Amino acid sequence: MAFSSENPKKPHAVFVPFPTQGHINPLLKLAKLLHYRGFHITFVNAEFNHNRLVKSKGSNVLQNLPHFCFETIPDGLPPSDINATQDLAALCESTRKNCLVPFGNLVKKLNDSPGSLVPPVSCVIADGAMSFTLQVSQELNIPNVLFWTFGACGFLGFKLQVDLISREVTPFKDTFLTNITDKCWRPILCLPCLSEQPTNCRFVCAEWGIGLEIGDLKRGEIGRVVRELMDGEEGKKMKKRALGCKEKATEAARGPYV
Repeated sequence: MAFSSENPKKPHAVFVPFPTQGHINPLLKLAKLLHYRGFHITFVNAEFNHNRLVKSKGSNVLQNLPHFCFETIPDGLPPSDINATQDLAALCESTRKNCLVPFGNLVKKLNDSPGSLVPPVSCVIADGAMSFTLQVSQELNIPNVLFWTFGACGFLGFKLQVDLISREVTPFKDTFLTNITDKCWRPILCLPCLSEQPTNCRFVCAEWGIGLEIGDLKRGEIGRVVRELMDGEEGKKMKKRALGCKEKATEAARGPYV
């Protein structure tokens, strides 16, 4: 494949997030950072999510930028209401079984793209739940990095899951409703849903003291917790602790490892 002097060869990273918002957003941020550092980016969405974005934001929302392109692959699930939330368990099973061939075909298409604007794929950066990408990378001799989008505490929990289950420490209590929100160094309202979220909630509320858990999803309880967090004495203490966490994180980022 020829490259003109006006378009020198760029490293080309293909991103493959697990098709839910909490997994797409972190990978998209990483993709933007690598794009800023000179990478050509191909970001692979599931067709279902692509169609939802287009319907919500218009056809231009995913319009390709210079060296930042979007592609799609099917998630393998039957057609469903575009406004409905997909079943998480079914989505996990379907991507594991059905995405290998479409993704392999996509990578081959990218490597065979005519012209000089699409460099050959240099690496694949995939969500840890999209491990089928490893087989494609091995077959095509392309480096592959699995990117885990949940926190270190949650990752450690998964790593030790068998031992924790044998000791009857897990499974944790789930509410299956929503996620932890507002992580911008402010006190946090927590409503853990699944996966590592109960672990995150425990650290936020019990260990670090920078958040409150919503115990009962009713109007009065939610109002009480919000008022306490915004105006109560404990909320004021949490704000100070949250700022302390921010200072520690900022200092760590300036350390010798950067």
